[in-house]
This record gives sequence, structure tokens and C-alpha cells, in this order.
Amino acid sequence: SALVAVAIGWARSRGLHKLCLEVFAHNTAAIALYRKCGFVEEGRRARQYRRSSGELWDTIVMGLTLEQIAGAHTGVGQRPARGGG
Repeated sequence: SALVAVAIGWARSRGLHKLCLEVFAHNTAAIALYRKCGFVEEGRRARQYRRSSGELWDTIVMGLTLEQIAGAHTGVGQRPARGGG
């Protein structure tokens, strides 16, 4: 998770709007890590990659919008507070 946190911090420091990634659907450990870091599932690519065995694997597309708060540091997985009214 430290490497993902560094990547998110690097992207924020350069003013990027969003990070996107693709992960094999059966890789539950990676999916859990990305969710912990604030990524959300945005879609699924069915039978996207053919393995050397001929097997076709699905992938999940995940994204993290890098919302900026003026004058504040946001940590991994934090979401800016939204006020009502």
C-alpha cells in the first residue's frame, strides 16, 4: 500500500485529475488494496486477455478521482467533506 500511496501523492502533486488501472478479476488481494486506497470499480472487461493456456480472463477497471482541497493535504483514501446547502 505504500507504493500506491506514493503514486497517488505523486499524481496529486502534479495536478492530475484521475488515476485509472486495470486488474484481473480473480486478483482479490489487489482489488482489496486498491479499494482501501480509494479506488472504485468503474467497469469490467469480459474475456479481455487470452493466457498462453488459451483461457480468457476478465479484468476490472478501477478509478480514483484526485479531488484537490486548497491548502489541505489529503491522505490515501480520504474524500473531501461535502457541505450541505
